Amino acid sequence: MRNERTGRSAIVQCKHRSSGSKSVSQDAVDEVLKAVSHYDLASPELFVVTNAGSATSGCRNVAQKSSVPLLLREELLSSSQLIHARLN
Repeated sequence: MRNERTGRSAIVQCKHRSSGSKSVSQDAVDEVLKAVSHYDLASPELFVVTNAGSATSGCRNVAQKSSVPLLLREELLSSSQLIHARLN
């Protein structure tokens, strides 16, 4: 995702859970962190978006240390606004 006006970009890792009550794991954050090396983007914003209602403690810890926002089920409707705001 890229804002052509500002030149800022984002990589969004989306995780769907067949049961929204299942937690998203640390793998989601690890995957978005690894994705940076696959794209020619200068300092992209990173996000994990999921329909899961919660995240494991490992996921929350790695996300916090890496400054990767976790957008869980309750933030899904506003996730595009949050991402857009970070790219402006």
